[in-house]
This record gives sequence, C-alpha cells and structure tokens, in this order.
Amino acid sequence: MPYTVNDLTTSLEIIGEFPEIKKHYGGHGTQLNVTFQIFPSAGNFLTLDTQNGFYFGKDSDLYVQADMYCSNPLQNRSIEHCLTFNVKMGFAMNVTVDDFDLYLSINDANVGETTITKDTVGMKNRDYQLVLQHVINLAIANFNFVNTEPYSLKKLNTWIPLIREVVSLTASPYI
Repeated sequence: MPYTVNDLTTSLEIIGEFPEIKKHYGGHGTQLNVTFQIFPSAGNFLTLDTQNGFYFGKDSDLYVQADMYCSNPLQNRSIEHCLTFNVKMGFAMNVTVDDFDLYLSINDANVGETTITKDTVGMKNRDYQLVLQHVINLAIANFNFVNTEPYSLKKLNTWIPLIREVVSLTASPYI
C-alpha cells in the first residue's frame, strides 16, 4: 500500500464528480491521479468470513486516505497535491490461491464518515460520502479489471532453500 489509480476513465469520472478541480486547473487538459492508503484504528480490522472472504473494517474502524494530485500541461500547471479525503469505510476482498497462482478481487466497499483535510481547489460543501462511494466503486472496478491475471507465487519456491538457511523458525506455546 499505497494503491494509485491513474487510468484515464476513472480520472475523468472523478473530475466530473468534482467540478471545482476542473475549474481550478483550467478546464480541458486537467489530469488527475489518486493514491489510496489504508489506516486501521485497531489490530482487529481484518475479519475472515466464509461468505465475504477477507473483510477489512468490519470489527473496528478502518480509514482510507485518498490523496488527489492534479495538473494541466495545456495550462502550464504542474502536478500538485490538491485534495485529501479521510474516509471511514469497510470492504470485502476475495483471495483465491490455485496451484501457486494468487487471484485478488474486491467484492464490495461501504463508505462512511468523510472529511476533507487538504483543499487547494475550493471544494463546495456537499454529501462527500455519497460522491466518494461512487469514486470508490470506480476504483474497485478498475482494480478488478486490472487484476484479472493471477500473481504467480512459483518464484517463492526457488527461495525456500535460501530462506531455510537464513531464517530459523520456531513455534512454541511458550513464545
């Protein structure tokens, strides 16, 4: 983590949701990247569930910080950190392992309390929870689209002899 969203479709949708960004950066040619970081408020933020898979934020608060970076090369506006949203949320992720292949997908996300902690574009006061639910749904759709191919874990198998030489693992009820 962090996870960065910089595809054109999601960027255009976000700029459409926040017209203040487009106005501040000069309209046509405005570009946007969003970085998401996760901050749990307690150690029990992850729940394993047979129906939902891994559920983040079910038993304790989970906060996502969404940092937005904007620029407009057509207006000679270089990239700058323009907005930060802090969002209380929960989301479910499915992780499947099949023959050393790891498949990831996010099933669902629920956006809760939302606050702006950085604003250089002059955001208007409105229901950011609803708007960010739409933005998060777009980011999830992009994540799932990009991650259709599995991550191969076969390379880890070649490291196991070296790991055994360097690391001594001990299990005991007294440790």
